[in-house]
Amino acid sequence: MSDTNILLVHQIQDRIIEIIRNSKEYCFLITPFFQPWPILQRELEKAAQQEKKIIFILRNTPENHWDFESLNDNFGFDVIFVERLHTKLYLNENECLISSMNLYESSKDNNYELGYYFKNRQQSKNFKETVIDNDILLGHPAILKGRYFTNIDDNTNQNLNKNNPTSFSQKNLEHGFCIRCGDPISLNPANPLCNECFREWANWENYDYEERFCHICRTDFSNSFGATSYNNPVCSDCRKKYVDGYNRYNGDRCRLVNSNPSFW
Repeated sequence: MSDTNILLVHQIQDRIIEIIRNSKEYCFLITPFFQPWPILQRELEKAAQQEKKIIFILRNTPENHWDFESLNDNFGFDVIFVERLHTKLYLNENECLISSMNLYESSKDNNYELGYYFKNRQQSKNFKETVIDNDILLGHPAILKGRYFTNIDDNTNQNLNKNNPTSFSQKNLEHGFCIRCGDPISLNPANPLCNECFREWANWENYDYEERFCHICRTDFSNSFGATSYNNPVCSDCRKKYVDGYNRYNGDRCRLVNSNPSFW
């Protein structure tokens, strides 16, 4: 037996809040772009206080300016970064909402959106296994581990680590550094600039422009050979020490591949 509904935009936002609020085991929020409205922000704060296992899956793009380090470090949420993500899917262990709407305030306020909701434990589980476990997680996304992946059972965790060598946690590395100004920021090689420097960089979008600092160790290359860039934000020493592979996504993104399990 299942409950299903076709939802319009004013109903979608309420249903997403309910899916978060009703979650007991986990809640996956898959949205390419993220900018929460006040009610959603309050619900996430409440979920953090209740130590709910909230997992965000987001597009790995500079346009996402939200403080994802806060979601991970302050709220304990898991954050997964996926290149070319277009799916919008919101589910817990019993409910699932397939939607056209991002968790983005302007989408809620300005767009025509559509959603399809159902409440059925087995169907929700099938969506999780098909879309998340056997598709997104097998694509080697970068992961900031929160309560869900930290406490996942041993068998599932071993399978995830085997199939997802690029996963990382900030438990062992507190932060990275902006490659232009050197300020501490979230460790994210696909977006190695602080918000202010990114806005400056975005005027030209030169992925190979020589920057000043290493994203990991903050070595200053302003007066020496070996400068970093948006395409290559990690210095050669850090690549040798921590990185097994250094691959580009579509010529304008990079990925750290862990060669030292104790590092991430």
